[in-house]
Amino acid sequence: MKKQIHQLIDKNQSQKKQIQEETQELDNFFNTMPVGFFRIDENENYILVNNAYAEIFGYTREEMLYPGLNITKTWAIAEEKNLLLLEARRKELKGIIINCLRKDGSIGSQELFIKARYSDEGDFLGYEGYAKDVSERLESLNGEAEARRRAEFLVDLMSHDINNIDQGILMLLEYILLDKELPEKYQDPIKMAVEQVHYATELIKNVKKLQAVLEEPINLTIIDPYPAIIQASEAAKGAFPQKTLNVEIGFEAGTVYILADSFVKDLFFNIFHNSMKHSEGEEVKLDIQTTPSQVDEMVEIHISDYGPGIPNEEKKRILQRRLGAKGSGIGLTLVNYLLDRYEGFVQVKDRVEGQQSMGSKFILIMKRGR
Repeated sequence: MKKQIHQLIDKNQSQKKQIQEETQELDNFFNTMPVGFFRIDENENYILVNNAYAEIFGYTREEMLYPGLNITKTWAIAEEKNLLLLEARRKELKGIIINCLRKDGSIGSQELFIKARYSDEGDFLGYEGYAKDVSERLESLNGEAEARRRAEFLVDLMSHDINNIDQGILMLLEYILLDKELPEKYQDPIKMAVEQVHYATELIKNVKKLQAVLEEPINLTIIDPYPAIIQASEAAKGAFPQKTLNVEIGFEAGTVYILADSFVKDLFFNIFHNSMKHSEGEEVKLDIQTTPSQVDEMVEIHISDYGPGIPNEEKKRILQRRLGAKGSGIGLTLVNYLLDRYEGFVQVKDRVEGQQSMGSKFILIMKRGR
């Protein structure tokens, strides 16, 4: 009998030790969770928190559970707290961002998931939930938004001021060209200076356009590219008043459709502008054709010029042009971003295969509209 009693005592002690070990394991797990867990009673006092939750406010667990330190002293705005708890009595709240008051007096932000607790009999017991410290994330987002606002302001300011300067220079240069006594040897350099001023003006427009392309929500519709090509060619002519542009379009309006948006005119304009800029003569010719793509849902638009052509190494760089790319001209950078927007891409080839000096060909591969 005595032996049985000792065995029973030993068994009880073993079970007690096992329970203690399991409890310690649960406690360790609870306090090493990366997410902050909390439980509060009906009087808004903390009755259970883990280390991660206490760290959000800069306290220890023991300090959080000390009498008198309730959520009123850790949730920064009383009205916000009252409304939130009232709503949590009605339904579980998920992902609510609220301000928190840290031990050192600073204000942070926590993302809160909270629900009311009830007994089996339906009596209200308080609340429980978990929280994540999102202070750094929100500060980063706010910093990015502020940096974006500053960049937009500076771009607008720069664009306005430089445009005014360009117009002043342009007026002076054109006034000088009107002088019939201007020596012939000065006429060509001044004409070149006029073209550079026009180029600077287009550069500013493209910077603002690229800013809009990167920020504007994507909403593609079915578009006939023919009117956009006509508009782009007229705009390109205006950018180079000393040159003429002849565009031959090998398809009729209403026969080809693509998925694009209002920026599509800028896509064509920048390719036309590139051809006119690098053309050595005063007459620039472009041939535009369409052909079915090897992929059924795509269509190819071929734009060929008769300029000096593009070296093979430069062809590769054009395909890679994005912000930050070495040697990336803003116009063709914009072309690439627009094609990204339209889920298309560009190929750059010789107009006559293997004969670079005979001109270049831009092949736009875009989603078919119909």
